[in-house]
Amino acid sequence: MGEPAAVPSPDAGEAYAGMVDRMDALEQRVMSMEMEGGGAEEGKEAREPVAPPSVPAG
Repeated sequence: MGEPAAVPSPDAGEAYAGMVDRMDALEQRVMSMEMEGGGAEEGKEAREPVAPPSVPAG
């Protein structure tokens, strides 16, 4: 009886697919930025958070 509830709704599937697409696009953008920037170290530093996670931003 609980099987239909286990299947995600089409809307949820579409939302998940959209989220994955956005993450893929973001990843590609970061990769291209690193390629243009050249230094892998620069990319790592840029991704480091400026403030500790415990401190709320602005």
